[in-house]
Amino acid sequence: MGRGARVVASRARVTVNAEEWREVKSILQQVMNTPVDQRRALIDVACRDHPARRHEVESLLVAHEAEVLAGDPLRAVVEARLNKTATPPARASDATLRERLQAGLGEQFDILDTLGSGGMGTVFLAHERALGRTVAIKVLRPDHAATAGSRERFRREARIAAQLSHAGIVPLYAFGEVDGLWYFVMEYVRGPSLAQRLENESTLPADEVHRIMLAIAGALEHAHHHGVIHRDIKPANVLLGEASGHPRVADFGIAKVEGQSDSLTMTGSFVGTPLYMSPEQADGNAEVDSRSDIYSLGAVAYTMLTGHPPFDGVDAAVVLSRRRSEDVTHILALAPRIPTDLAHIVMRCLARDRDSRWRDATSLRNALHNSSKVQANDVPEVVADLPGYVLYALIWLVFWMAFAFGSTRSVLSRVLLIVVAVVVPLGPALHVWRVRAQGMRASQLLRLVLRPPPWWGTWWPAPLRATDDVWRQLPAIGRVIRICVAVFVTLAVFVAVTADSANASTRLASHVAVALLVAGTPLAIGFVLRWGLRERLGFDDTMQFLFFSTAPSPFWRQPRIARLLVSNARSVRPPDTAVASDHARAVDELIQRFPEAIGSMGQMARQAVQLQIATIANTEREIARLAPDASADEANRLSRRLATLAEQDAASADHQELGDSVRRQLELVKKFQGQHTAAIARRAALFAQLHAIWLHLSSLVVTDGDGEPRLREAEQRLRTLCERVVEENASD
Repeated sequence: MGRGARVVASRARVTVNAEEWREVKSILQQVMNTPVDQRRALIDVACRDHPARRHEVESLLVAHEAEVLAGDPLRAVVEARLNKTATPPARASDATLRERLQAGLGEQFDILDTLGSGGMGTVFLAHERALGRTVAIKVLRPDHAATAGSRERFRREARIAAQLSHAGIVPLYAFGEVDGLWYFVMEYVRGPSLAQRLENESTLPADEVHRIMLAIAGALEHAHHHGVIHRDIKPANVLLGEASGHPRVADFGIAKVEGQSDSLTMTGSFVGTPLYMSPEQADGNAEVDSRSDIYSLGAVAYTMLTGHPPFDGVDAAVVLSRRRSEDVTHILALAPRIPTDLAHIVMRCLARDRDSRWRDATSLRNALHNSSKVQANDVPEVVADLPGYVLYALIWLVFWMAFAFGSTRSVLSRVLLIVVAVVVPLGPALHVWRVRAQGMRASQLLRLVLRPPPWWGTWWPAPLRATDDVWRQLPAIGRVIRICVAVFVTLAVFVAVTADSANASTRLASHVAVALLVAGTPLAIGFVLRWGLRERLGFDDTMQFLFFSTAPSPFWRQPRIARLLVSNARSVRPPDTAVASDHARAVDELIQRFPEAIGSMGQMARQAVQLQIATIANTEREIARLAPDASADEANRLSRRLATLAEQDAASADHQELGDSVRRQLELVKKFQGQHTAAIARRAALFAQLHAIWLHLSSLVVTDGDGEPRLREAEQRLRTLCERVVEENASD
């Protein structure tokens, strides 16, 4: 998509008021005082996430450069608009464009709504009649379609997207021209952009960043294999599926095909977004290759982990100059708690010298695959097999020692069995001695050896567990059940060993153990099944949650499982992301348990959450009200009925009146479909804000040593978000 147009689920409705026009004037004054080759970069920075503002700035700049207006065009146009109206219409031409598109594509598509507008095009939400699917249609605005260069750029974007077929890239379905309108049809991704998510949450967990990086690296690997360099990887061009959260790369509007001339880009100028572009791209190097996209992906990951781009600032010229002459501040200086292997991967992406970066997207993807996948403990690979070894050694030792002394044997036989018993326990000691030069202290190696094996699922001393072990986040029932399993196994072993004992006290203890096993096992099973039903978990998920390994794995990152975990040992279960009311429960529990850490921010968050829950409830009622009238089946039925009436040769006045009535019904159904889709998108955005309030509030009770500035930053983000929620609900 072209320069900022985004295929997102939320509607880009921007109200431009008098204050906004003053911002436009201020930006234009800065632009006019900036060298020509740096103006676009300044607009990118000053107008990011403001499509209406960008449109006005670019329109006035084009008018000025073409010398269409006499005198001082900047002052004349801006002041005239300010005097004419305080709230000029934002993209009023979009309505006309939508009508023209519907007239041209009416036989194939129903145009439902406007998704967003960018520098060159407008994106509409549409329903494809033949296949019954929802799609996004990007249209080149008529003022740009009048120039051959814009048309060729639009064609090139379509050609590039058409040759790429990958799960991480938004696919192109069709391309064409009708009634002078150039358009292409692509998949509609229901969900926010990464930029929108970062706006709400500021930073993302390291495991989430790892997942997003891995998906984008796979998409870039596919694009680069086909010779396509994206050149504009940034959060706004990464779309996150609403249900799966799977990242999709969009907007190939300024992509470059290797081996082909880039005649649409002037020599010595740069294309892209200054905050995320590589140094060589900032220099206007026409020979940028796949390593430029790798740099941009590293910049996006840096932003996800720290909350700020590698080089931040309002002045685009300063940002670009620093990018060329300075190294990026190491990510661990800003986010010291992220995994060191992930930090190494990101920093290598951001090397100024492109020869120092990952060779290609395949190398980057392999590095992400082979990393510890966000384990907080970074240990040398040569000792990575030590965790759990002590348990194996202990079992081996007990078995062979019991065998050696369990019956009458000769001295030689007993000595040989003892040697066999101690060989395996000596293994870790010899291995530790062999790798003693790896830079690990003896205490670190001992703690590593004493860790539970990866498959271990029951009790183990907490200090000996890995720092990313899920045991610390299990709710009380998860720990109790697993401890009960350890007790039951111990009782079973005790019964097996003492069953034939001649000692009366030992036999009595064995009978008590048997009674506990017989009575406790069915009770525990019943309790477990009841808990699984209550939490809406299937049998397999219940068993894995309560009995299987607590080592980090994709299972624990699933939304339906992660919602049951206690966040960062705070003893407060995070809210179910799909249940609005559960956020109120989680916030109230957090406020009650950590009143001093949260302070006055708790009441502000509670008020915002209550308002947001009420708004979500109203939106869900609106969705339910619109659903019957927004049926795709009803729209298809009316379309077929209208086609039948149109085919009648000698239509009477009554038939014509009937046709007009059916046509009006169809138009109303389309209107309801657009409203229904918009309401669903609005609900998703409201849920994202609601969950962000919880995330920011919970971050206030974390004592991770990041310092007072981090705490103040978290408070400011929470305050800003709560004020925005209150203001938006008040305006509604």
